[in-house]
Amino acid sequence: MTLCNTLTFLSAEIESYLGQNLNSNNRRNGYSKKTVKSALGSFELETPRERNGEFEPVLVKKHQTKLSPEIDNHILSPFSHGMSYSAIKEHISEIYQLEVSEAAISSITDQLIPQLKAWQSRALDSVYPIVGEVKK
Repeated sequence: MTLCNTLTFLSAEIESYLGQNLNSNNRRNGYSKKTVKSALGSFELETPRERNGEFEPVLVKKHQTKLSPEIDNHILSPFSHGMSYSAIKEHISEIYQLEVSEAAISSITDQLIPQLKAWQSRALDSVYPIVGEVKK
């Protein structure tokens, strides 16, 4: 879930960045891959690039290799509370100092909601191991 949310948000970040500079010839230019660590383990992340090399992602910075443990909560909490697009826009702006249009937020939610519903309705294993820590 973390990977899907992060990829969706990164995509919205670069779209917002490129949308602010409409007079520029700058366009998307593929992805750069890196391995990042989260509370749920490591995974490979493809960060979007643009031709001029000026895009600085806010959510996962260029050389960042560890994700904040509460990243899913920051991304998902507005959706789970039924916030309006303008409230979600303010929430994202407060946390990440990123200006995202309401149209971009609509696009993000349109992409995330089917993923969330699929995750909620996934088949669960019949047994899960419990790992605990014994403190002395």
